[in-house]
Formats: sequence, structure tokens, C-alpha cells
Amino acid sequence: MVESKSCRELMIDSHEFCHGQGSMLKISAPHLLKLRLLGNSEGGEFRLDEVSSLIEAELNFDMEKVEAYGDLVKGLLKRLRHVPKLVMGSWCLQVLSLMEAREVFLESLECRHLILLSAADREGVPVIAKILESTPHLEKLFLQMTCMPNSMAESNAVRVGRCDFYGEEFWNSAKWRIYQCLMHLKHVEIADGGANSLAWEPVLSLLKFLLQNALWLDKMVIDSTNSKPSQAVDPWGLLEVARILLSHPKGSPNVKVILRYPSQGCPSKHVRKS
Repeated sequence: MVESKSCRELMIDSHEFCHGQGSMLKISAPHLLKLRLLGNSEGGEFRLDEVSSLIEAELNFDMEKVEAYGDLVKGLLKRLRHVPKLVMGSWCLQVLSLMEAREVFLESLECRHLILLSAADREGVPVIAKILESTPHLEKLFLQMTCMPNSMAESNAVRVGRCDFYGEEFWNSAKWRIYQCLMHLKHVEIADGGANSLAWEPVLSLLKFLLQNALWLDKMVIDSTNSKPSQAVDPWGLLEVARILLSHPKGSPNVKVILRYPSQGCPSKHVRKS
């Protein structure tokens, strides 16, 4: 219980519940502005009682079992439905993915700035659609993609532009469910961890769909500048992604497609300007 009006941010990192299975950590902080639940949490659950002043929340914790915590994530999102900025980690997205498969209803969120920290692969596409459906006022979407090991990337990656993934068909069928979000979305950004992640067809299908259907989209950014030195960035592959997006039909006449990648991987100054 945090009653102080001067305490603005609370971070709980890797919390282990002392009393074993079934314990509950209840958080009541009526004046808190930012709440961050991080790290590996074991032995219990979280519950938010009074957090009406929050303007930013981060759910980037994980627990042992994904299957058993659907009600936990759903309850947290219900208490955070008023928060304008929301960050969700990969564990919570996995839980939501199972909820999507079971057609579990997710309440509408008032979130305007959404950050998803996960790989936008084939399994993650439906849950992204479910979240977009639940954020009708969303203005800014940020995806932090995780880098898969090379062996997994080779087995899952597809050549840029191929149409053997159901992505385009899926997004067209989901359009009627997320049309409200498409009316407000202005900024989309994907931060790529390297290793040619952006060549995955699921990612490209999402970007093309948003580019064509978000009527007020102002900016779409593909950012690979934070790739680790050990992860090779193929600038030509990224440029091919940019070329496809630039030539794709656009719902907003003023949208800008921006490509950022490490200067040391750029073939020439001329290409960098492109």
C-alpha cells in the first residue's frame, strides 16, 4: 500500500512470493503514475486494487506456466484499462495468445501508446490482432522484435515478398474487428534485433496491412540501429523491405516510411539516403 503523493514510480523486479503457491501480492497506490512489473516471479500472483492515477504501466514479468494464468493477465489489463501508455512483455503476450486460441473476450483498453516486446512471428500475429481490436484509440504502436537463433531463423524465415503465408488473407479478414484502431493510428515503429528478422513474411504482412488501411498514419519506422555487433545486419534485405513498403498502396497520402540501420552496414552514402 503506497499512500505517498510524492512517490510517482514503483518497480517490482523478480518478486518471489514467500508463502508458496497461492500467495497474492496486492498493490494499492492511488497517486502512483508509473508501475513496472518485471522479471521472473514465482509462487503467487499480482492484483491491482487502486491504481487510478497511473499514466504508464509495464507488464514485462514471467511465470513458470503460461496456461494457468489467463485470469491473472486479464485481471491486470482490466485494472489498467484507463492507462494511456502500456508495455507488454513476451510472457503476457503468450498468455494472450492462448486466450485468443480459446476465443476469450478481452475488455476494451483506452491505451494510446502501446509497446509490445516480442517476436512478431506466425504464432504472434493473431494476438497482435486481438490487442489492436481491444485498443480502439491507439495512436502509436511499437514492436520490439526479439532475435531468434540462426538455426531457428533459417527454418522460419521466408524470402521477402513471398505470399505462401496466410498473413494478407488473415489481416483482410480481421479488418472489420480493428477498424476503430485504424482510424486513430498515426505512428508505427518496429525495432529489429538483427539477423534478418524483418524478412519474415508475418512482419511484412502486418506492415503492409497497416500502411494500406491506417487512414491517418503519419510515420512508419523500421529501426535496426540497436542490433548487437555479433548479429549481422543485411542492409540489402532491409532496403528490399523498404522498397516493398514504399511501392505498396497507402491509406494515408502523407505517410513517411523511414529505414534506420547501422552506418557500418551501409553499402554507400547513396544507398543510405535511399
